[in-house]
Amino acid sequence: MENIKRFFEFGGIVNGFFKRNYFASEEAAINDFSKANGYVDIYRSIYAYDNEDLQKASLLGDLVFDLDKDILGEEDYRKVKLDTLLVLTFLEEIGVPKNRIKIFFSGSKGFHIEVSKDAVGMSPSTSLSDQHKIIASY
Repeated sequence: MENIKRFFEFGGIVNGFFKRNYFASEEAAINDFSKANGYVDIYRSIYAYDNEDLQKASLLGDLVFDLDKDILGEEDYRKVKLDTLLVLTFLEEIGVPKNRIKIFFSGSKGFHIEVSKDAVGMSPSTSLSDQHKIIASY
C-alpha cells in the first residue's frame, strides 16, 4: 500500500447536519473542508484506504485504543488511568517498543493510545478494523 495512492475519509457538520464519506488523497482537501466549516466537529478516519469504494478497499492504520469514560470526579479519572496503564503493560509484555507508542489525553474523557502499525505487524487488509477489534478485546 506504500506505493498506492491513499484516500482518507473525513466529514463533519455541514449546514447543521453531520456529513461523512468525503474522500481526499491530499491533506490540503481536508484542511480546506475544516476551514470552510469553522474547524468545528471535524473528523478524519484513522485508516487510509487504497480506493474510495469502502466495500473493496484495503486499509492501513495504526492500532488505536480509545479509553474514554465520562470523568465526573477523581474516581472516574483513576479508573480510566488504570485502564490506560493496563493496556500499556499489555503492550510492553508483547514486546512493543515504547518509542512506537503514543499516548494522548482525549479532552475530558480519557486517553488514546496509538501503536505504530509496523510495531504490531499490521499490513494492508480489507479486515483490518476487525483485526484491531480482536486485539483490543484482550
